[in-house]
Amino acid sequence: MSFILLTITVVFRLIEASPIFGGNLVEKQNSHLHQTICSVQRSRSHICGCILIQRKWALTAAHCFPDKQFNISDYSVVVGKTDLLALGEDDHDFMSRIVIHGAFNSGNQANDIALLKLWSMYNIIPLPLATSFQDIKSEKCIVIGYGSQSYFTKSTLKLYQGHTSLISKEECLDNIGYIMLPPFGICCTKNEGTNPCSGDSGGPLICSGKVIGIVSHGPLCHLYGMATVYTNLLEYDNWINDVILIYN
Repeated sequence: MSFILLTITVVFRLIEASPIFGGNLVEKQNSHLHQTICSVQRSRSHICGCILIQRKWALTAAHCFPDKQFNISDYSVVVGKTDLLALGEDDHDFMSRIVIHGAFNSGNQANDIALLKLWSMYNIIPLPLATSFQDIKSEKCIVIGYGSQSYFTKSTLKLYQGHTSLISKEECLDNIGYIMLPPFGICCTKNEGTNPCSGDSGGPLICSGKVIGIVSHGPLCHLYGMATVYTNLLEYDNWINDVILIYN
């Protein structure tokens, strides 16, 4: 039994920084959604996805900043670009503040959420955040990001999106086990041909036109039927509003 637990733990560590496996290339910025998608970069290299939720604020995952002490000037954000291989110097925006949830647990990825305050003000109307499950009219959702097409390959650095389906927490628990599932604040999807992969962490899960989740973690992304865990924004509405109120 100890060997099994160790194996699961090692897999979890390898994938926690999890383009969309099975997704479709977004060849140009052809929708309001694509204008709000962003890339978190360290030293000009993509590390995670993010999404603009206000004109100066973006959401991402807390585990994108693994160092307890970091230099904020090392990080930048690229907003609304479909190809990270074709960027100019002016496409990088710096952050004036990175706010990581105070109860983030790097072990089980509980409270895997962070807010980024950007220097620039973007003339974009962000997608609304879901505030209740009544906002979600369909279990069919969109996941979008710059990550890899396979667990074993590097990020494509081009924007991909695909459709996926919400599953219950009970099914998610049966799928990946309690070690990888925080006890609260999460929602899950299952790989039925499309799945977030390495480099997609922090990117959005969009259902019925509203942002309901942020990609957190999951097992090998290319395995059909495996679940992916998201930070459930329905349970962080107050935290998001409080942080923005304090630091605006």
